[in-house]
Amino acid sequence: MLATGAREGFLPFPGWTLPHVMGAGGLQALVKSGLAISGKRVVVAGSGPLLIAVAAYLRRHGAEIAMICEQAPGLP
Repeated sequence: MLATGAREGFLPFPGWTLPHVMGAGGLQALVKSGLAISGKRVVVAGSGPLLIAVAAYLRRHGAEIAMICEQAPGLP
């Protein structure tokens, strides 16, 4: 899969200011800078190809991906 231009388009949603809720790209950046994610359960939610890339990255760093939730409707 080639996803040129994949980026995080963060839109506010109910609960987005709760502790431990962050953007997918933001979490990926934190892990790259040394945040320990190994053994943590993570739900990756949003829209677009960045979700799969971030979930794969987190899993490679030891996170348990509990669910990937795509908000856009499926193709007919």
